[in-house]
Amino acid sequence: MLGGVLTIGLAAWIWFVQKPSDLVLGGWVGIVFAALYLSVRIFREVTYGAMRIRNRPGADPRDL
Repeated sequence: MLGGVLTIGLAAWIWFVQKPSDLVLGGWVGIVFAALYLSVRIFREVTYGAMRIRNRPGADPRDL
């Protein structure tokens, strides 16, 4: 969820501050999707790591 919020912030920054032209809009969209993918993965791993430290059952991502 936090990864999505960060990605929306990145997309808003690109749209309002950088003001991409039509020629490079596809590249910016690719960057936003890559940022979404990476941020979701990072936050998921941090969450699982915190759960493993606390030794909670079901903290293994392979159980999903």
